[in-house]
Amino acid sequence: MLRGIYNSGIGMNTGIRQLNIISNNLANADTTGFKKDDMTVGKFEAELSSKIGNKEVLTMDTVYTDYMQGSLDDTSNDFDLAIKGEGFFTVDRDGEKYTRDGSFALDKEGYLVTKDGFKVQGEKGQIKFAGDKLRINEAGEIFDGLVKIDKLKMMNFENLDSLEKAGDNLVKKTEQTVEKDCKAQVLQGFLETSNVNVVTEMVDMIEVMRNFEANQKVLKVHDEMLGKSANEIGKV
Repeated sequence: MLRGIYNSGIGMNTGIRQLNIISNNLANADTTGFKKDDMTVGKFEAELSSKIGNKEVLTMDTVYTDYMQGSLDDTSNDFDLAIKGEGFFTVDRDGEKYTRDGSFALDKEGYLVTKDGFKVQGEKGQIKFAGDKLRINEAGEIFDGLVKIDKLKMMNFENLDSLEKAGDNLVKKTEQTVEKDCKAQVLQGFLETSNVNVVTEMVDMIEVMRNFEANQKVLKVHDEMLGKSANEIGKV
């Protein structure tokens, strides 16, 4: 019975984590360039207690980000940029951070910034624009009128699973992250949509809730049996 209670409790905790992930995905279904999270649930053998002396099956959860590309929407806005292929824009927020969200604008000083005000980085540093016509080609080269002023600093990584989300639709490198050449194309006047499939997330949410309720019922049954056993032992 103790094992049953323990396993049901772990199952419920796993369900709560899954619901939190799905809820966050749904909340960002319309966020430009957002990459959904998911969770794998594995099992491993661990000794529950040296006194019990038997082994219990526990769940081991791994949360990961799915970097599958979203669809590309034509906005006809010169300051909207989308990445076709693998890669990230580089922005300055307490050091270099990376994003797929190319909904950029100019701040009052003429710098190219994200919608949260973080400066977009070129190979020469922050990108300042003074003209009346911005043009960026597929290679990421930036033109102020007819004059090339910089090139977007595009980054790509061997092991995307080593990246960590840093808030504001940004990710950051870790010690395990390995850089590689970025061969992606930049499309001006387009935005990449979120890769969240709302229908799939809703189906997953229903399944997780059913599993949670099933574990809850099993836990209640074991608890009642444990209480009954304790009362009967007390009578003896």
